[in-house]
Amino acid sequence: MPSANDRLATIRDYVQSRPDEPFPRYGLAMEYAKEGLLAEAEAEFQELRRRHPEYVATYYQHGMVLARLDRVADARGTWEEGIRRSMAKGDTHTAEELQAALAELSGGGAK
Repeated sequence: MPSANDRLATIRDYVQSRPDEPFPRYGLAMEYAKEGLLAEAEAEFQELRRRHPEYVATYYQHGMVLARLDRVADARGTWEEGIRRSMAKGDTHTAEELQAALAELSGGGAK
């Protein structure tokens, strides 16, 4: 079974070979988050939002990373932007997930 470092290197190489595709970068950010490399995950989510602001799956996970970094106001703003973008695309499912994350954040703090 490949180590976390091997997986990260493979995904990074894939992202570098396809820098304009959103899903590989999303996968890299998720792998960083899974490994607890939150600053790296946050940077990849920022880049993904810069390159593909319409890729609405980003906003939920980016907000989760920001909340784990105790950047609650940034998480809130990220989820609010994600709700706006999701609604603009007609993606009510993602908007509802983001609204639930906001409600949880407001109701009891980040987990």
